[in-house]
This record gives sequence, C-alpha cells and structure tokens, in this order.
Amino acid sequence: MLKGNLLEQFKRVAQKHDTNIYLVGGPLRDKLLGRKIKDLDIVVEKFIHIIGKDLAEILKAKFQFY
Repeated sequence: MLKGNLLEQFKRVAQKHDTNIYLVGGPLRDKLLGRKIKDLDIVVEKFIHIIGKDLAEILKAKFQFY
C-alpha cells in the first residue's frame, strides 16, 4: 500500500496544515520489518477532518471519523 512517495505526500499535507502525521501500530511494525502493509493507522495532531479529507483524496479513499 505504501507505494513510491506516499509517506512524502503525507509529509507535504502535514506541512501544508502546520501539523504532524505519524504512522503507528501494525503498519509501522510491518514497514520496519519489510512486510507488505495492508492498511494505514495514523495519528494526526490537529485539523483531523481537513487532514483526513486531504489524505483520502490522495489515496482515492473514503475518510471516516468516529
């Protein structure tokens, strides 16, 4: 799932909104172990709805907030 420069795109979105985005949980473990990442777990410091919508657009996905 983390193809090419996806993490770099996340970084740009975070910088655009002056916040931080962290890859956490299983996907972080899988990346560190060189395994295929099947989903994304992230933590966003602020502007959750705006960041979520921006990232969903990049990923061509749906943003859900609970």
